[in-house]
Amino acid sequence: MMKSDEIAKAFLHEMNPTNWNGQGGMPAGFDARTLEFITDMPDVLLDISFEFCMEDNSTFQWEHCCELVQESSDTIIERVYGYGIDSVQNLTDTINYLLEGNLK
Repeated sequence: MMKSDEIAKAFLHEMNPTNWNGQGGMPAGFDARTLEFITDMPDVLLDISFEFCMEDNSTFQWEHCCELVQESSDTIIERVYGYGIDSVQNLTDTINYLLEGNLK
């Protein structure tokens, strides 16, 4: 499995190549589809995507979403959202939080 920071860099390079911060017009290269990454856990994939989420103050903001998914059943084990769609460090932190909390 790739390191968390390598996963974050690869995801952002592919899905947000212009490093858009979510403000203003969406650039043509921005992609909100889900990318899957292999984990060290058997039968578990890491899915990462961007989602447009409602905040507590009823405004909307782009966030990154990381999910651990059981590959054989396509069942979500755990989902975590993080702020920032242009930060390798923020995405790395979210990935680490999710993986460290689920390593058995």
